[in-house]
Amino acid sequence: MPLQLYLNLFLCLWSPVIGLLSVCSVEPGDKDLDRTALTEKHILLSVTAGLLLVDQQTKEVRLVHPTLHDYLEKKSSIHFLEPETSFAIVCLTYLCFEPFKAGPCKTEEDLEQRMRQYALLSYASYHWGDHFAKCQKQDNVDEILHFFENRESLASSIQILYAPQRRRIGWHEEFPGGFSSLHAAAYWGLEDVLAAICQKGTEINSPDSRGMTALHLSSQRGFVEAVRLLLAQGADIHSTNDSGETAFICAARNGHDQVVRLLIASGAGYMVEDDEGWAALHWAVINGYDELVKLLLKPHSGLSPDETQINKALILAAEAGSSKTTEMLLQQVADIDWKDEEGSTALHWAVAAGHEQTSALLLKNKADVNSRDNFDNTPLHWAIPYTGITRLLLEHGVNLLLLNGANANLVDEDGWTPLHAAIVKQHDALQNHLAPETQNKSRFVDQMHKRMNDENERALLEEMAENKSHGSTVVSGLRSAVNSGYRQRVLALLDGGADIDAQDQIGDCTALTHAAWLGRDDFVELLLENGADPNRREQHGRTALHIAVKHGYSSIVTMLVDHGADIDARVHSWTPLLLAAKHEWFQIPDYLVKKGADVNAADYHGRTALHWAAHHSDERLAELLLQRGADVNAKDRWGKTALQWAVANGKDGMVELLGHAEAEVS
Repeated sequence: MPLQLYLNLFLCLWSPVIGLLSVCSVEPGDKDLDRTALTEKHILLSVTAGLLLVDQQTKEVRLVHPTLHDYLEKKSSIHFLEPETSFAIVCLTYLCFEPFKAGPCKTEEDLEQRMRQYALLSYASYHWGDHFAKCQKQDNVDEILHFFENRESLASSIQILYAPQRRRIGWHEEFPGGFSSLHAAAYWGLEDVLAAICQKGTEINSPDSRGMTALHLSSQRGFVEAVRLLLAQGADIHSTNDSGETAFICAARNGHDQVVRLLIASGAGYMVEDDEGWAALHWAVINGYDELVKLLLKPHSGLSPDETQINKALILAAEAGSSKTTEMLLQQVADIDWKDEEGSTALHWAVAAGHEQTSALLLKNKADVNSRDNFDNTPLHWAIPYTGITRLLLEHGVNLLLLNGANANLVDEDGWTPLHAAIVKQHDALQNHLAPETQNKSRFVDQMHKRMNDENERALLEEMAENKSHGSTVVSGLRSAVNSGYRQRVLALLDGGADIDAQDQIGDCTALTHAAWLGRDDFVELLLENGADPNRREQHGRTALHIAVKHGYSSIVTMLVDHGADIDARVHSWTPLLLAAKHEWFQIPDYLVKKGADVNAADYHGRTALHWAAHHSDERLAELLLQRGADVNAKDRWGKTALQWAVANGKDGMVELLGHAEAEVS
């Protein structure tokens, strides 16, 4: 193969391809990969005169220097004839190989093996349509229609196309069923192919298994001409997918201004919301598409977003710290003190997330600095307990709020003022700011420091502070989406590269520990399936398993253990089994014991699960613990055995059970 073809094949790639050596060995009409015809690496390097290199670790082929790519693109005279067409045909030939006509793989292992054996398969599945889109001719249309005729070959490529980056249980089944030739042509924006398919009388509004129509797909991907063609063919502009999204929402969510304009002109209902209550405007704000936000705020055909949608968008903009969008929304007469379902205003979100510029903008526009949420917290209240914004508060936040009238003496539902939190969190500098504003400051500060010096009182106060940080609605990114129950937003954040195990700087939790605290089985499952670490600890050392056990969420406990949670992980000496026994849950201790939890683990007072079973007179648990090897003679820090606890409680059945066990040991 001549140097020109090698270079042109490389130049038209959408990304470096491990299978470039395979590409050069595929001929139109091939039924399978001829491994004897594979180009040897040394031949490739020789023919390309040193212009290409093969990375020894990744095996990817790349140009010897990044500037060479720009040079070759400018020198069009050296280009091989129609490289896009050549590469598109290679990709399609590859996808038509006989092994793929068997259809999608039935197991994860089979799919992994298929991808290993056919190095170009992933690239071809992702990009064949991109190459054809640049060179649509009648011959190419015929090639594509021929590919579509074999539904199993198409389904095999769709399985690869929709394979998630994070490998989770069942990932090989995450592609949509019913993905037809119409859907594929719409996904790639192939207008000529779409026209040919429509001429055959295909049902234009046929959905795939996720409710996505061809119009949804072309709108989501931003193909204006494909959208125009589909609308002309009678595509239903109001059709919704399984998430309640219209094509208009799909286009706005992905920032496709031109498609949005076309759909508006075609009568799209742009105030419609999806199943989670998000309108196109909200997705544009969430994803930072400022120009699209501006477009969506303008009246169209006498219609404009309603007040609730604009107010909700203001909350989102404040959370994101987007001053530009916040200002646009305020100009649209958004209610600056409008509250979300938890009673939080835009100022609550902006202050707690550390967005100084946005906070200042809201205060300048007369936001209520003493507005209370559903837990009686003001912005000053639930900003201070979180270590992530301490620096901001010291530099700007406290003075910014106090100077604008924040009342440091307001108490929350637990009777805490902001100074309570500052003392418990040991933020000395914050105390200096708040103390002068607090009534009876000297006596109050002395009392609080006295309580902090007492071990038990200190533990109580610190636990209250922990609960406040988890209970607040102010959690960033993934935690915010989990907190509000927005599944689609969680998925969008993960697709955008959000760190699934990141610790929130405000609430001191991870998305998984927060979902466990909320008792959200669905989100715990979603996060675990997307690769969340079940043993990742939050700021206070607790794993999701500790949290789920403490609150008695048995289904979440089972889910976490099944995904590899450490059944004997400790926090302040407490194992999950000890917590379960202490809180007297019915099912959880049994489950943990049967899963192999350490039955002789002891808390910081030397109390084992058997001690707690005796304390609660739980004969069923005590018997199970004894069967699993619990030490009946174990003593706590006061020298008491479980039997002595049972005697003190006066429960004859437990006394008899433990007495008999002690006699056997003796």
